[in-house]
Amino acid sequence: MSKFNYALLVILVFGTAMGPLNMQKAAAQTITLKYSTDAPGPPNAYEIGHDWFLTQVEKRTNGRVKFERYWSASLNPSREALQALGSGIADMANIVTGYWPGQLELAQVLTLPAVTSDYWVVMKATADLYEEMAPLKEELRRLKIRYLAANGLPESWLISKKQVNNLADLKGMKLRVSGRHGELYRRFGVSPMETTAPEMYEALQRGTVDGIAMNPVGVAIFKLYEPAKNYIKIRTGALGYLMPINLQTWDRLPSDIKKIMEDVGKEHVYHQYHAMILGEYGVNHFLNNVLTPNGVKVLEFPETENLKMKELSSRELWNRWAEEKEAKGLPGKAVLNKWLELVKKWEGKTPAK
Repeated sequence: MSKFNYALLVILVFGTAMGPLNMQKAAAQTITLKYSTDAPGPPNAYEIGHDWFLTQVEKRTNGRVKFERYWSASLNPSREALQALGSGIADMANIVTGYWPGQLELAQVLTLPAVTSDYWVVMKATADLYEEMAPLKEELRRLKIRYLAANGLPESWLISKKQVNNLADLKGMKLRVSGRHGELYRRFGVSPMETTAPEMYEALQRGTVDGIAMNPVGVAIFKLYEPAKNYIKIRTGALGYLMPINLQTWDRLPSDIKKIMEDVGKEHVYHQYHAMILGEYGVNHFLNNVLTPNGVKVLEFPETENLKMKELSSRELWNRWAEEKEAKGLPGKAVLNKWLELVKKWEGKTPAK
């Protein structure tokens, strides 16, 4: 056999043999995804839960998926998170639904006030809502994103310089509270104020605001317990948020990785709840080990007064929201009814640990 023919045979044999190896190598290449959030990273309890999601995907895919974690709005400004996700600047993001009432119109049902005070219930109902209702999925699809996991914030109580004993005491107060929750407070004589999170401490200290509606984790992280010593459990409800993924990113993922991410997304609610409520840096920890030792009085609000807020919300704010959506040709009433049905389904089923 000539040297030329021998060399050609070697190339053909080994080239054919190496082909599948190269394909396997390409299939096993790491997929790097960018996760964006405006919240500080762990040990912030809010992001401990999110980081659990990211870490589990990394583990269960045996390292085929890796996440670059962009905490504290380091990839994009807070108010540009939805745009960054849809355009592919971010692959996954923490989406605060209330920031985009004009784009996430149906998703605003997750922010209606006084629906439920239970963080577990609001996240489980959010997960079911996006599983069952096509119009909510389509709303995300139009923005080039896809639902992946439920998220949210525990109920925000009122950290205030002034002790508030009833709804009449709210009249004339300037409170940092926004969205539909701000509308609810306005009905009782409050002037809702807008300030960014970094501005809250100074606004409270200087008297620009008299109080701030904030969950215990936020009160502790931003040290709002220093200028204000009254923390009143006014029941305006927990909030539902989303953890979506860019639609193009999703479409490019192998089917087995999609399945893993969906499975982790379903399990995420429990771990997010545990981190925010029961965990080492959660609500209970900050109430007992930070706020109370620093002289904060944690005060119950009369149940009769909380009930008045809920009744006003259900009678006026919830239905008005649904009617506004219906006027735009959106299924506001169907979404609201399903949301209330799912909240009722999950009430009383919160895990003890």
